[in-house]
Amino acid sequence: MEIFKKISIYFVFLLLFISCGKESGTLTSAKSNGPTSSTTYSEYNPPTGAIVGEGLSVAEGWSQPYYLAEPLNYSSTGGWLDSITISRNGKKIYFAYSRRNANEYLYNNGNEVIDGPAMTAENTTKYLQLFTADITSSGFNIAYSPANFSSTIDSASLSVNGTEDLMTYTAYSTGVQKIKLAQFSSGTWSQLGDLSTPVNGAAGVGCRDDNSFIIGNITSGEIYWESRRVNIAGTDCSNTSNKRKIYKATITSGSIGAAQLVSGLSTGTSDDYEPSFLEDKSKAYWVRVDGSSFGIYTADLSGATYINPRPIIYLNNFSPPYDNKIVDVGEPNVFEHSTGYVMYFRCVVALGTSGGNPSNRQLKFCVSKKSK
Repeated sequence: MEIFKKISIYFVFLLLFISCGKESGTLTSAKSNGPTSSTTYSEYNPPTGAIVGEGLSVAEGWSQPYYLAEPLNYSSTGGWLDSITISRNGKKIYFAYSRRNANEYLYNNGNEVIDGPAMTAENTTKYLQLFTADITSSGFNIAYSPANFSSTIDSASLSVNGTEDLMTYTAYSTGVQKIKLAQFSSGTWSQLGDLSTPVNGAAGVGCRDDNSFIIGNITSGEIYWESRRVNIAGTDCSNTSNKRKIYKATITSGSIGAAQLVSGLSTGTSDDYEPSFLEDKSKAYWVRVDGSSFGIYTADLSGATYINPRPIIYLNNFSPPYDNKIVDVGEPNVFEHSTGYVMYFRCVVALGTSGGNPSNRQLKFCVSKKSK
């Protein structure tokens, strides 16, 4: 999430949606195979709370989403949950959390109200910090991440590789955001520093490079991310209001290759961001805003190009009142199980309506399932 961009793209989309209308029949209502309440949880049956109410439609067999259970989705209206990602084995959730009030900070010009509960005993700072939540048979076991390298900057937008020994994340400091790399070895996370150009754009504020996703390892792998750069190489960051596109670069023996635009995931008119992939890269998941479309998309890999981009979890209601409606989604991450798929994502619920717009937004974590 671009935490220094205070004006949500939601309102741009809202105006477009009202003027363009919505074509019916492309998405289905929620159905059957969602997470269920149980006293025994697993990677395919995570702890869930209430079913998500108004605001979302689903397609392609994805279930009606549920909110994740407490203590991960805590009951307080303060604080700020962000940057959910699931380990490739489905057993550990990685996320970011700040004790700042998300609605005040993100939607009220960076106003700082510190009203969120401490996620753990170590959570004493106001800044976004990294946490983990193990999915155990009895519920979530939340821990403060040893990959927190500073208590005085915001760290979020993380991704962990399949063996959970390599992490990319974004550090936000004084209006500058940089994607960083950390490695786990001998029981300790060590910061390897900022990723150089082409992942992070030119010096200064950069190109709003953010929301990375990593596959492979330090010897052989790939990093995916979003950027507002003007040119593919990232040497021109002169227009940080550019719509975001999704890029990738290879990792070879610790060195980062040239930036490439991921074929099929960005268009000339869409804003595309927060990418993730199955481990074999056969499917991509990301967020797209384009005219009257706003939601989580997927596409299939064919050769070197992702084809047939289509929405699978989608906003469907843009008329006030907004009370208890979902008004934004993002950060899709999918765990592949032998019998199906589990998608974790950020969902923003408005608790009220003010001046015809959503008010008192809360960032929550949601989950949906799809059978194979």
